[in-house]
Amino acid sequence: MPTAEEMNRGFDAVRYWADFKDYNATGSDKGLLIDYEFCTECHSCEVACQMHLGLEPENWGIKVLEYGPVKNIKGEWEWTYVPMPTDLCDGCAERVEQGRLPMCVHHCQAGVMFYGPLDELAKKAAEKSKMVLYTL
Repeated sequence: MPTAEEMNRGFDAVRYWADFKDYNATGSDKGLLIDYEFCTECHSCEVACQMHLGLEPENWGIKVLEYGPVKNIKGEWEWTYVPMPTDLCDGCAERVEQGRLPMCVHHCQAGVMFYGPLDELAKKAAEKSKMVLYTL
């Protein structure tokens, strides 16, 4: 099996994006804001998304990533969970067209996920630290 270095040798990122970037894709004015300071890693967003999209257990529309436990340079322990949409996330377009929230937001047990216009979410994100904003 080749090493990571061998696999990446000769990888041309410019050529990759030139070949695969969808130049006809349009941006979205909607986003997903996550206050990861209070995410409890309950995985309800993952399960709701998998059920909604009919995904197999090893596929994710949103995945909760874990950082830690680790002691930082201040001597404090950090253990953080951050839900991150994957390429399989379609922003629950059908639900949103019906005026409903995306499944991950609707089922978030900790209430740390918010959906809406990017400008409104950006203002909310500026109110505190440990928030991440994804465009959908």
